[in-house]
Amino acid sequence: MPRTKQEIAREIDLTRDQAEDVLYEASDVFSGRRAARAAVQTAQETYRRVQDQIVLKANAANIAIRQRPYRSLAIGLGLGVIAGYLLTRRKRKRHDP
Repeated sequence: MPRTKQEIAREIDLTRDQAEDVLYEASDVFSGRRAARAAVQTAQETYRRVQDQIVLKANAANIAIRQRPYRSLAIGLGLGVIAGYLLTRRKRKRHDP
């Protein structure tokens, strides 16, 4: 089936347009992957920083507790009493008419 030059030129143009569309889509996917990698890297760096800070704070708390064990015990006991009082008071308010 013989074709004219115009038909062949149209098919070539159509094929070129489709190839350009595929390349643009591929570049969008690639830039999306690049952005995702950057986001993961940022999240990992933030996680490491937070983890380091938590370890430092935990070590500082451990030292403070070891230096003043009775004060630490009193603070813990006091916080427990306050929390228990607030929770009990809250329950009573729900059940009272």
